Amino acid sequence: MKTLAFTLSFLLITLCTNSYAQLKQKVDSIIKVNNEGVQVARSYYSHDKNGYQTMSMHYTLNKKTNIWVGTFKETALYDDNGNCLNKVTSFWDMRKHNWIEMSRETSKYDEYGRQIEYDSRQWNVDRACWIGLEKKSYAFSDMGLIATYQEYLWNETKGDWGNLIIDEYEYNTEGQKTVEMHSKWRNNEWNRTSRTEYKYDDVTHAPICEILFHDENGQWVPESETTYLYKEATETENATKTKHLRLYNKESKQWVDIEEYISTLDAKGTEIAIKRREFKNNQWYITKDDRNTTRYDEHGNETFNEKSQWIGGDEWEGRSRNETQYNEYGDVAMERETRWDLSTNDWKGMKFIEYEYDTDGYVIKEKHYRWDTKTNDWKNMSIMEYEYDENHNKTKESTSSWNSVKQRWEVFYNGKFEYTFDKEGYIAIIKESMTDPNGKWKDVSTTYYY
Repeated sequence: MKTLAFTLSFLLITLCTNSYAQLKQKVDSIIKVNNEGVQVARSYYSHDKNGYQTMSMHYTLNKKTNIWVGTFKETALYDDNGNCLNKVTSFWDMRKHNWIEMSRETSKYDEYGRQIEYDSRQWNVDRACWIGLEKKSYAFSDMGLIATYQEYLWNETKGDWGNLIIDEYEYNTEGQKTVEMHSKWRNNEWNRTSRTEYKYDDVTHAPICEILFHDENGQWVPESETTYLYKEATETENATKTKHLRLYNKESKQWVDIEEYISTLDAKGTEIAIKRREFKNNQWYITKDDRNTTRYDEHGNETFNEKSQWIGGDEWEGRSRNETQYNEYGDVAMERETRWDLSTNDWKGMKFIEYEYDTDGYVIKEKHYRWDTKTNDWKNMSIMEYEYDENHNKTKESTSSWNSVKQRWEVFYNGKFEYTFDKEGYIAIIKESMTDPNGKWKDVSTTYYY
C-alpha cells in the first residue's frame, strides 16, 4: 500500500537514486524529524483505486514562528488507463496561510488512449483570472498516425482560445509521411503557407527527395528541393550519405544548385566526416569539413570520440574529445571530456571521473578531477564513497575534497543511513547520521513513512 512519490530533502533524493525495491512504495504520509525529535517537514499523499497518485502536499516548519508553511501541492485525476486528465499545481500564500492554485493542465484522450487535446493555464494573481499558456489538439488517421495537429493562441480580450496554426499530414502504405501542409489563421480563415512532399526509394524505403512549396495566390509554387543519396560501403571506401539542396528560380523556371552535405559513415553507421560544399560561379567550393574520429573496444563500446574541423590546406583543428573506459563487466570505469579552447588554441579539460564498483555492479567510489588552467593538467578535486546493505540500500556515504596546500584528502561529509522495515518489507523509517568535526556520530534526521 506504500509508494514513494516525492522526496523532502537531499537525503531522500540520494536514497531514491541508489535504492530500489524497498523504496518502490505507495506512501500516505512522510514525517521528518531533526536530531532533537522535532518535526521539520511533512508530506501527505492520496491515491485512486488504481494506485495512481491523486494528491501530494508538502509542508516545512518555520523555525522562527513555529508555524507550518506549505511548499508545494499537486492534485491529479487519472482515467483507468493511467492517462492524466487533470493536474493542478498550488503554492502557499504566506499572507492568507492557504494554498493558491497556480497552474492547470487538462488532457483528453480517444478510445485508444491517444492524447487528442492538451490545455495548460496559469493563474494571474494581479488580474485574478486564468491565462492560457498552451493548447494543442491532434487527430489521427486510420493507421494511427497524426493526420492533423493544431495549436491555439490565447485571446486575453475574450478570455478564451483562438486558432493559430494547423498542420496536416498524409502517409503512404508503409506509414511514411508523403505530404506535410501548414496553414495559419488570418482574417478569420485558414491561409495555406507551405507544403512539403516526400519521396522514398521503392525498395529500401529510404528518403530520396523533399520538395517544399509555398502558396502564391492559391497555387503551390516550388521553392526548394532536397535530395538524398546513399552509397553502400565497398572494400576500399566507406559508406556515404549526400544531402543536396536546390532552389527554384521562378523567372527561369529552373532548379539552381545551392549546397550539399556529404557524410562518411563507419561500419556502425556513425558519421566520421561531414563535408559541406557551396555552388558558386558554376563551381563547387568546400566551405566546411568536419572529421569525427571514433574508436570502439572489442565489445562494441565507444571508447574514443574526437571532432575536428578543417581550417584550410592540410590543417585540422580539434573541437571536442571524449574518452571512456569500461571494466570487465561493461560498467563505465572512466569518462573524460575535453574541449578545444579557441582563446588558447589548446585542449581544455571539462570533466574527468573514475568509478569503482562492488561485485553487484553498484558504484562504491567516484573520484573527480578538476582542470588546472595554469598547468594544463588534471588535479584532484573530490572523492565520494558509498556502502550498501544486502538489499542495495545505501548505508554510508562520504565526500572528501583535496587540500592542495596540505596535499591531502579531507572529509567534509560522512553520513550513514539506518533503515527500519515494515512487515511487508517496505521501508518505514530512515535515520540519517553524520560525523561532527571530532569524528563522533551525530543524529541529523529521521524520516517516517506511513
